[in-house]
Order: sequence, then structure tokens, then C-alpha cells
Amino acid sequence: KAMKYMASNRTQLTKALLFSVISTLLWLIGSYFSFISVFTSIGFLEVVSVMMAGTLVGMLPILPGGLGPTEAVNTLLFVTLGITAGSATAGVLAMRFVTFWIPTIIGLAIGIYFALNRDKFNIEDLITKYKGKGG
Repeated sequence: KAMKYMASNRTQLTKALLFSVISTLLWLIGSYFSFISVFTSIGFLEVVSVMMAGTLVGMLPILPGGLGPTEAVNTLLFVTLGITAGSATAGVLAMRFVTFWIPTIIGLAIGIYFALNRDKFNIEDLITKYKGKGG
């Protein structure tokens, strides 16, 4: 029901697209700042290129978040850009902590909260309530 509602409501679809673009930009900016905290002489577009390539490779395995292959590819690509292996590894691990582990922990806590308060957060009730307000 929620997916049909979202697909049929252009306003909600536009909002979702906007939030998706904003969250991706924040992810890339977070990646950039976490990497330059370890190694300062790298450009934003280089970090974006490496992160996108690592994300594509990370989609192949079944592991959540592409754990393992993503870090390996990102480290390898940073090394090919002329960064030492130690700095590349430290930067990739810092990026991964900021962009994967912190949001995962926050999401886990929110998921547990919603699971424990399931009666308060019924999606059908929320959609009906939202539709009633002219949304």
C-alpha cells in the first residue's frame, strides 16, 4: 500500500527524490572530510570517483553494505592515485566508519525503538492521517 501511494503521489515522489539526492551528497561530503582528515592533498572529485566505483563493486556480493570488497577497491583506487597504502587504508576505514557504521548503529537504535512501539507507528494509520490533512 505504501509503495502504491508513493508511486501515485507526485509530490511525495519528488520529496523522496530530493531527500535521496541530499543524502547522497551528504554521504559524499562526509566521505571527503573523513578522508582528508587522514590525507589532505586529494580533491573532492577524486574521492567521489573512488566512492562511486567502490559502491558499484560493493553491490556485487551479498554482504550488507558490500563489506570487504568496497574497502579493498577503494583502498586500491586511492593507492593508484598516488596515496600511500597506509594512508589510503586509514582514510577508507575512517570513511567507512562515518558513512556506514555510524548510520547503521543509529538505524539499528531507531529500528529497535519502532519495533518496541509498533502500535504507535502503523504505516497505514500514518498514511490515512496524512491524507486527511490534504497531503
